[in-house]
Amino acid sequence: MITAGAGPWLLPRADLGRLFDALRSDGRRVIGPRASSGAIVLDEIDGPQDLPEGWRSDQAPGSYRLRRTDDGRVFDYGIGPGSWKQFTYPPRLPLSVATRTADGDVTFTTVTQDPPRLALLGVRACELAALGILDRAVLGDDDERRRRAAALTVVVECAVSGGACFCSSMGTGPGAEDGFDLALTELADHFLVRAGSDAGRAVAARLSLAPAAEEQAAARVAQLAATAESMTTTVAVDGLPQRLRAAAESPRWDEISQRCLACGACTLLCPTCFCSSVEQQSDLDATESVSERRWDSCFTGSFAAVAGGSFRPRV
Repeated sequence: MITAGAGPWLLPRADLGRLFDALRSDGRRVIGPRASSGAIVLDEIDGPQDLPEGWRSDQAPGSYRLRRTDDGRVFDYGIGPGSWKQFTYPPRLPLSVATRTADGDVTFTTVTQDPPRLALLGVRACELAALGILDRAVLGDDDERRRRAAALTVVVECAVSGGACFCSSMGTGPGAEDGFDLALTELADHFLVRAGSDAGRAVAARLSLAPAAEEQAAARVAQLAATAESMTTTVAVDGLPQRLRAAAESPRWDEISQRCLACGACTLLCPTCFCSSVEQQSDLDATESVSERRWDSCFTGSFAAVAGGSFRPRV
């Protein structure tokens, strides 16, 4: 069997471990979903045994619970509480180091880190769109650009929608057509595999996959259509920016703010929020100081602090 072109090809469910081997063959660490502490988290995984096989998530506004199934499927868990931006735009990043020498001089050194070679396995179509938005905001940052270039993205198309999913309204899912290196669609006994880049085709070539038949490609289309149809949340996107601007003084914002704890969790978890601050950390003998970029939130009291006070003193 010879793998060529962009697919689709068939990867038997029993051979999923071969995909891990192919991803790691050029020195990549595989980052993907695993069930931990009652949630689906993103972490380094060693093989299919670490994936959340047989787990589903029941989601609703303000509610998230995992439950077990016996169907043996590994990617039907929905979106977890984390985001992929932590691997391309890390929460803490050293920027520079100031060092005081014995004669009292101070030298400054820019910190440049070699980005890790990662394979991001399990990215959903909506999360891929979020990474694209984040790219437009911060891709001018040299570190983020190098991290994105070093990461291979493996998208998994959704066969199950969550109770709060609305990607079909936004045109960002449940299927993915571009922007990925590899795309997987979980069918009954196989994964349908497509390549979206030269790097993805190189990985697929190492797997020597058989081409998918027409009925299997049709099964993917039918599965995605059923997932979109099952979504109970819809968003009317026509004129949405204008409607939001027109509702700037709506009492609804006051209702929401009364429930807000200003904890900043929403901006930290949001896959497109990128606000940051720079903090200085010095050692005890005052010979070295590190400037570090950290994620920040517009809900923290210090975020709007300027000379003379804060220009936004209330939540």
